[in-house]
Amino acid sequence: MGFGLPSQSRSEEELEQVERLKRGQERILELKRVKRAKKTVVTKTHHGLERLCASGENVKLIENEIADLWAALESCINVMDELQDAYSRSGELENKNSVTVEAEGLESEINNVIEKTEGVIKQLVKKSQTASNEQTVPQ
Repeated sequence: MGFGLPSQSRSEEELEQVERLKRGQERILELKRVKRAKKTVVTKTHHGLERLCASGENVKLIENEIADLWAALESCINVMDELQDAYSRSGELENKNSVTVEAEGLESEINNVIEKTEGVIKQLVKKSQTASNEQTVPQ
């Protein structure tokens, strides 16, 4: 009769483990959904920044869009870090590594975009100063 108790606790342990795995997988699905949404914001902000640069809008608007892009990137990277942790806890190292590579690629891409945008800002400022100087010089 004493044998029933250990099998019951083992069964309870197995149920708890299954429940933990289920919660872990649900968390991963939720993080993947949030990551998708955050990456969409990064992409839309990136494209908005490119449109502003192409149109030659004022420097302040471009600088504000850069700040928005940094904020969107940071938020997205934070979710990707959480997803990496969730994959690590669930033993899904291949998925964890995939998200790591994806995050590094996204960060690199956005850094390149911002560097190019800063070059555009310098050109716009220089162009603006040249135009100001031409207007103040009597002919």
